Amino acid sequence: MRIGLAQIQSLSGNLQYNFDRHIKAAEKALENRATLVVFPELSLTNYETTLTKESTTPCDELINSFQTFCNNQQFSMAVGRPIQSKDGIGIGLTLIQPDKSPSIYCKRYLPADEEPYFTQGKEEVVWLLDNECIAPAICYESTLAVHALKAQKMQPSIYLASVAKSATSLDKAQAHYANISREHNWWTLLVNMIGPADNFVGAGGSAVWDAYGNKVACLDNSEAVLWIDTITAEIGIHSL
Repeated sequence: MRIGLAQIQSLSGNLQYNFDRHIKAAEKALENRATLVVFPELSLTNYETTLTKESTTPCDELINSFQTFCNNQQFSMAVGRPIQSKDGIGIGLTLIQPDKSPSIYCKRYLPADEEPYFTQGKEEVVWLLDNECIAPAICYESTLAVHALKAQKMQPSIYLASVAKSATSLDKAQAHYANISREHNWWTLLVNMIGPADNFVGAGGSAVWDAYGNKVACLDNSEAVLWIDTITAEIGIHSL
């Protein structure tokens, strides 16, 4: 399977701009024969804790536009966005596949500074695509051993971390991603954002670790799509 990691800069309060950047990144992934492109945490709105509530309905409408794109291209996308439920607003990663209903994963473990704004997801999820079993993880929880252990019970071949991390936070997480790749014998794919968000600056550094814990590819702090072929281990990087 060929997966693209779309390291983009989203703008707070500008959903149309963010939508357009998603489409451009998806088109770049398609040019390189990817069948799935994945975006950072809350990529559709940018990571802004105080702006998510008013963005949930417009985001829902844009998901319909993404669905049309995926249907036409026979291509899949995983988009970060806020999810409204009866319990509150969750931090979601929505998998959009051609000619199928979207599949939503909501962040299960929240750090203390997110608890006033968001509610925890309730379900562990894996996605089955192109003979790969993908376990999604969103930012903070992707650095927790307990999340990886629960994911392992579903026997994924890929651990997919969609994050919004500063340089300091990213540096602290590097060894963990290498360790869980080696321990659980899976690919770990990390996609991070760049640019201003909330009270930090996204550092980029999207990366891939193989099942031996080796970091085999890494981006700098510019907009780009990093793709990995999980069958051949071929890797490519293309600027946006």
